[in-house]
Amino acid sequence: MNDTPALTAYALKSVIEFRFWLMRSQHYPGDPTPLRRNPIRSHSRRLRVTVTVQLVALLWLSLTGGAITHAASVPALPLYADFQYTLGGVKHSDINFNPGFGTLGVGAWIRPGIGIEGFIDQGTSSSREGNFDLQLEQASGVNLRFQSPTTDGGVFSYVLLGMVSVDVIQDESDERGQRRVRQGFEGVRISVGFGIEFRRLEALSLTGEYRYYAVDEDIQIDGISVGLRWGIN
Repeated sequence: MNDTPALTAYALKSVIEFRFWLMRSQHYPGDPTPLRRNPIRSHSRRLRVTVTVQLVALLWLSLTGGAITHAASVPALPLYADFQYTLGGVKHSDINFNPGFGTLGVGAWIRPGIGIEGFIDQGTSSSREGNFDLQLEQASGVNLRFQSPTTDGGVFSYVLLGMVSVDVIQDESDERGQRRVRQGFEGVRISVGFGIEFRRLEALSLTGEYRYYAVDEDIQIDGISVGLRWGIN
């Protein structure tokens, strides 16, 4: 492809700019119970730097035709988009919450079977346990997508590896009144999913996915997603 150098430079620039944006992000101060103050520790920062380097390396190899290869044909449409609804699971201090949120993602195929995409999560419902009410307010990030060829039955599978920034809101109500804590977390997104193409609309697929946000050792965020995806695989 004649435009490979330009696409490579643009993709790398986008990843690096996003990384610096994460580094500049400020965490929301708040009551450290049950969401503690300054949740990102040094080991988490080292992990994010390591993953960022790995993502850039994978992106460079995929664009320049290094060690990454794929047997699938080049997609007829370079762009794709999907919308998912997720029933989330958030665990902190042995308290489990199940907030709901929607995800909008847009991406482009950079090599056969390899895409780069951005996504935004928006909270749709909160979850209450005891005196606490928790909502995943919003999240955003970038992923690399590694997708299998589509079978004759229209089925494909995929893995997403990327970075995510998450904002969580928690309200507490007791005899002292109401308090609100808003905290920001940063880390790694890992997702495993599959899709089934509609026979009459090959550009539209039904998807199912498990996702995990590895943002901090004291809080666990994951979820089960279902959605629709547009784009030729």
